[in-house]
Amino acid sequence: MRKENHKLIMYIIIIYLVAIITYKLPHDSYSIIQYIIRPIRYGNSRIYLSGIVPLFLFISGMSGLFKLERYAKKSKVWMTIFFLIIVIPFMKWTIDFARTSYHSIKNDGINSVEIIESDSSFRSNHNSLYMNIELDLKNYSNHSNEFKIRVYPPKSLRKYTGIEYYELDQQYVMGGYQSKLNIDEEILVEIDKMNWFNEFFDSKWYYDDVKYELYNDNYTVSNLVHGK
Repeated sequence: MRKENHKLIMYIIIIYLVAIITYKLPHDSYSIIQYIIRPIRYGNSRIYLSGIVPLFLFISGMSGLFKLERYAKKSKVWMTIFFLIIVIPFMKWTIDFARTSYHSIKNDGINSVEIIESDSSFRSNHNSLYMNIELDLKNYSNHSNEFKIRVYPPKSLRKYTGIEYYELDQQYVMGGYQSKLNIDEEILVEIDKMNWFNEFFDSKWYYDDVKYELYNDNYTVSNLVHGK
């Protein structure tokens, strides 16, 4: 029985590794495994092979659990579903909880604010170019935060404008206790000539990274969103 308990712990740890390596790094849209196995650009698309390792670990962990005597008569299908929709999300929640505790104790200001989801796009209208930005932010702290945001656009755009970053006009305030904030803004891109519109839209700008810099009087924190 003791030997089986050791095996149980080992297989749970293997599955827990799935949650760890697929968890997004602080202030970055990539996870650990996405830095280890980078996306491959092929033509007009990107191939993400980083999911192979978590899948292998998950299958290995579940296969080990199925071999244990205590689970021998359990449904493999229902066990797999249970781990996918209950156990792994709970494991990721424990990482969130640990992170919240860390930032709350340290009280390190806007270092606790994270971009959870982001999207950027461009549109042209009457010889004007606009950059649309959507951000979902989460405060991993029990303390409120106040900050402004600078947007560093794709380098494909900077090549035409020469402008390194744009500042959003609004000052944002987030409450504590894992509060969330949705930002939907539009930036007017100042340009000198219009003949590069088609060239820019054909430049595959969406492969370029976008950086969002949160700042106030005490801190400056960069959040990197990798290209698609």
